[in-house]
Amino acid sequence: MWERTGSALPMTFNVLVADEPPPGNGPGPGRGAEQRLTDWITSQASSLTNRLQELAGRCELRVEITLDRPAAPTTTPAQGTAATSATETRSPGMLRLLGKQRARNAAGELADTLHARVRHRLLSVAEDLRDRAPTQRTSDEIHVLSAALLVRHEDVDAVGTVLSQTRAEQPACRVRFLGPWPPYSFADTEHRFQSDEVAGEPPGRAPR
Repeated sequence: MWERTGSALPMTFNVLVADEPPPGNGPGPGRGAEQRLTDWITSQASSLTNRLQELAGRCELRVEITLDRPAAPTTTPAQGTAATSATETRSPGMLRLLGKQRARNAAGELADTLHARVRHRLLSVAEDLRDRAPTQRTSDEIHVLSAALLVRHEDVDAVGTVLSQTRAEQPACRVRFLGPWPPYSFADTEHRFQSDEVAGEPPGRAPR
């Protein structure tokens, strides 16, 4: 459908529109599901049309970047200097513990640096970026960035170039690059289909 129409505005996942129940104890059935949806689309035609125009020619890309903990640098320059000065005054057991702590700290600092750098680069080629919760990762991965990008079709390769450069600059990076998809994460409109707007039901209940 997306390929044939050029853009799409999906509703919230798993929303089902059912027939409207009879109003009170009055005679006759309420509106059917198709009529309810038609009425809502008609009432929100201007908002929907504007958003469709804004999304025309655009797609969504999902990007997730993590840092391979074992492959990440184990020290920063400052940490390396401190470690050298401490080797003569610490026991072997304490040095092992300090080494593990320095490695964790260095990897965390690198992840923060990469996050800021990659986010800036992606926003130079994408029209919008929305952070997403990171997906499940293994214990040897450190989260760097998880985001949905709104991108013009002609700029998809530019996003790939940014990610390739990031991977080349920091081999410890793991990059997951998915899409292009319809712009699900950017399909919000001013008014969503709500049961209390359309069916007169109590607020907070999704139409079923």
